[in-house]
Amino acid sequence: MEDFDAAPMLEEPVIGVRIATIEQFLTLGRFRPASVQRSYCWEPPDAQQLLEDLEEMFVAVEAYWAEVEAREAWEIEQTHDSPPVATFFLGSVVLAEGDDPEDPLDSIEIYDGLQRTTTLTILFAVLRDLDPTETGKAALRPLIANDRGFRLDLRHRDQTLIRDAQTEGGALRQRIITANLDLGKQIQRVKNLILRRYEPWDPDRRRRFGSFVAERAVVTVTQVLAPELARQIFVSTNLYGKPLRPTEILKGQLVGCAASAEAEAEVEHLWGDITARLGPDVEKFLAAVDLIERGQPQSRQWQTDLGDYVRRSHPGDAIRGWMAELVHWEECWWRLKEIEADPSEDELHRALWRLSFLPWDEWRPLALWRWRQRERQDAAEGVNASNQAQHRQWFNRLLSRGMALALADLSTQDRRLIYAKAMRTAKAGRDPTIQGRATLFPTDRQRQKVDRALRSQIKDDWLWSALTRLLETAEWREDLPSLMRSATVEHVLPRNPEQFSESAAAAENSAGYDRLCYALGNLAMMSRTANNLVANLDYRAKRDVLVEEARRHHLLRSVVTAETWGAEEIDARTEALRLEVWRLLDLHPPKLQ
Repeated sequence: MEDFDAAPMLEEPVIGVRIATIEQFLTLGRFRPASVQRSYCWEPPDAQQLLEDLEEMFVAVEAYWAEVEAREAWEIEQTHDSPPVATFFLGSVVLAEGDDPEDPLDSIEIYDGLQRTTTLTILFAVLRDLDPTETGKAALRPLIANDRGFRLDLRHRDQTLIRDAQTEGGALRQRIITANLDLGKQIQRVKNLILRRYEPWDPDRRRRFGSFVAERAVVTVTQVLAPELARQIFVSTNLYGKPLRPTEILKGQLVGCAASAEAEAEVEHLWGDITARLGPDVEKFLAAVDLIERGQPQSRQWQTDLGDYVRRSHPGDAIRGWMAELVHWEECWWRLKEIEADPSEDELHRALWRLSFLPWDEWRPLALWRWRQRERQDAAEGVNASNQAQHRQWFNRLLSRGMALALADLSTQDRRLIYAKAMRTAKAGRDPTIQGRATLFPTDRQRQKVDRALRSQIKDDWLWSALTRLLETAEWREDLPSLMRSATVEHVLPRNPEQFSESAAAAENSAGYDRLCYALGNLAMMSRTANNLVANLDYRAKRDVLVEEARRHHLLRSVVTAETWGAEEIDARTEALRLEVWRLLDLHPPKLQ
C-alpha cells in the first residue's frame, strides 16, 4: 500500500489533490505535525461525534443488507430502492514533504487533519488490541506502523500515544501510568472512551467496523512540495469563508424544485414564515419531518437527503403542495410545544408533557405524526370520546416504550434505527407501540437490561433525571408542571459527603458506598432551593427539611418515615420503586436470571 501514487504527488505538479480512503491515506508513509499545528486537543465529546457519525453510516449499511437477507419485502420497499451510499467523507487533510530530503515518505508533515489522524490512530490501535485473532490484528497493523516505525510521530516528549495506543497491547492498559502533560491526558481520555465504546461489541462486529472505517471512510488529500504553500492552504482554509448552515442548503434544494417563478416565490415565502416562527427550533422540526417522510435513521447529512427525496417525490410545481403540508406540520409542532410548556388536566396532555422528560428527540417525529393523524381524524369524523381515548392510550404507550428504551441504555445508532423502523411501521398502518416486528416494544434482552439498570447504580445524569421525574409525576397534582420546573434530583445519601460526617466515614470504609449512593432507592426530588440548603448533609441533619419538602414531593414520603438512612432502607426502597417503574411502563419485569 506504500505506493498510492505518492511519488507523482510529491514531485510534480507542485500541488496534487485526490480522494483517498483512510487506509490509503494512513499507508502513504509516516507523519509528523507541521510546526503550525497545535498539539492533540480533542476531548472525548469531539471523538464521540466522529465515532457516532461513522457508526451511523455503518449501521445503516448493515441494516439494509440484513433486511435484504431476511427477505422482509415490505420493509425493503419502504427503505431504499438501492443500497445506501456506503462512503463517508471525513474532510480534507493538507500534507507537505518533511525535513528528510532523502526519504520524504518517512517524514510527511500534516498541516491540516492532525486531530482526526490521531483519533483514527487510537481507534485502530484499540480495535487491534481488542481483536482476539492474529488475522484481525494483522489487518490493522499496517495502519499503525510500517517497517520503519509508527505511522504517526507527534514529536513530543510525552510518550502516551506510543505507550497507551500504538504499542501492541498498550490500548488495553488501565492507566497504570498517569500522564503528566495535557497532551497525554487528552490521549488517555479519548482512548478510554473508545475502549469503553467498543469493548462490549462482539469481535466480528468490531472487525467489520474497522474494515468499514479503513475502506469506506475517505478524505481529500492535498499534497504540496513547498511548506510555505501548505501553510498558506491551511491558513486560508481556516480563516476564510462563512459556514453554510445545513438548513440553508435544504432551502436551496426546495427552491430549486420549483418549475415556475410563481412556485419559487411561494416556496421562498412559506420557508421564510416557517423559519421565522420556529427560530432556533427549526432544525429539530425539520429533522422530525424528515423521519416522517423518509423513515430512515438520520446521518449528519439528513437535510440534503430530505431535499433529494422531495425533489424526486414532488417534482416541478408539485413542491407547492409539499410546502403547504409542511405548514400544517409546523402548526402541529407549535401545538405540541405549547402543551409541553403548559399541559392541561387532559390525560393526553400529561403524556405529551412527560415525553419531554426523555433526554433525546427520537420520539418527536412519532408524536408529531400521531398528532397530525388525530387532527385529520377529527376533521373528517368530528371529535368523539372513543377516538380521543384511543389517542390518549397511544401517547401513554409511546411514553412507556420510550422510557424503557432509555433504561435499556441503547447506543444512539441502535435507538435511531428502532425509531425509524417504528415510523415505517406506523405509516404502513400498524401500531408501533404494541408488541410485534419493527416496533418500539422492548425485546426480552432489552427488558433484562432495564431490570439490571433499576437494580444497580444509575450514574447518568439524564437517566436519573428522567426516571425520578416519571416516578414523581405518577401521582398528578394540579400544580405539578410548575412544581417540576423548580425541582431537582436529590441523592438522600450524599454523593460528596462533608468531611468528618457519618456519610464520609461510611464512604471511606465501605466499597459499596457508590452502589448505595446511585441506587434507585436513594433518589428523590425536591426544590432547588431546599437542595442547595441541605447540600451534602447527613440524613439526620437534613431530615427536617426533607419532611417539609415531602409535603409537595411525593417521592420523599417513602424516605422521611425512616429514622436512619443506610443500606437496609435504600435496598428496600429500590425494590419497591423497581416494581413501581415496571407498573408505570405497563410491562412485566423479566424473570430473574
